[in-house]
Amino acid sequence: MVLMGLYKKIILVGPPNSGKTSMKKVFFDNLDPSNILKNPLTPTMGCEIHTFNIMKNKISFFDLAGQENKRWMTEDKNIFKKSNLIICIFEIQKSLEEIIQFLEGIRQILKKYHLKEISIYIFLNKIDLRSKSYSDLKKNSLIKNLKQFPLKFSDVELTSIEAEYFYKTYKKIIEIINNLLNEKKILDKFEIVNIKTCLSIILDSEVPKTYKKDSIAKKFKLTNEEVVHYLKMLEQLGFLKTSDNFQTFKITNRANYFRKPFPIRDLNTNKDLIFFNTITTIFPEKIGNLQI
Repeated sequence: MVLMGLYKKIILVGPPNSGKTSMKKVFFDNLDPSNILKNPLTPTMGCEIHTFNIMKNKISFFDLAGQENKRWMTEDKNIFKKSNLIICIFEIQKSLEEIIQFLEGIRQILKKYHLKEISIYIFLNKIDLRSKSYSDLKKNSLIKNLKQFPLKFSDVELTSIEAEYFYKTYKKIIEIINNLLNEKKILDKFEIVNIKTCLSIILDSEVPKTYKKDSIAKKFKLTNEEVVHYLKMLEQLGFLKTSDNFQTFKITNRANYFRKPFPIRDLNTNKDLIFFNTITTIFPEKIGNLQI
């Protein structure tokens, strides 16, 4: 008998231009962050619902258009019903007053629908636009202000899709999802070897070099079928591009962002291995744009 997994509903909400959709596109649709940074996405319209299968579970992201926050806070606030997690995303440059005012609107909605057990995270996003000292001060000031706020928050995170912060932000989002799903994964020996091989292919490659499949087979003592398996997996994650029927490949800018801050020679860190294992299980189920 095949056991069914969980279904969880995640709300992405925040003021316009806070980077909600960009984060979803980069970390779940596997788009190249460098392209999005150069060519910002058009604003979300209405509510975009994206459902993913993750480790036999289903997660739906409800990406609420920032330009329509008045609707989400008033006549269409029922969009928050049956939510399991809310991620409130703000530009790091937003004032504390604006952030607190926005969170008060969220509090009123949660109170109305008796959503007492919901997890709420706050992302102070685009921290690449300001200095580290500014970002740290803003985070600490917000945490201090929230101590008096009549709503409990799971955490306040500093985030960005820029290369310097890409891996840390990616990892934090996956940790949040694993906590939501109550996943306490223990990797077996086969999974560890599988993950380390994938990571080594990324970490030992350089942009824009072209690599041959045979060199990977020789280096890791793999069969042709095994090499193709790894290349397919990494291509699906947006970390490389294959050509000539998997005979050659190049790693992508997305992989470059991923590997820059990675503990490159420490592939035994359990949290990093579990993180990578999780992202290899994420598959989009359907993508829709709900206009309400």
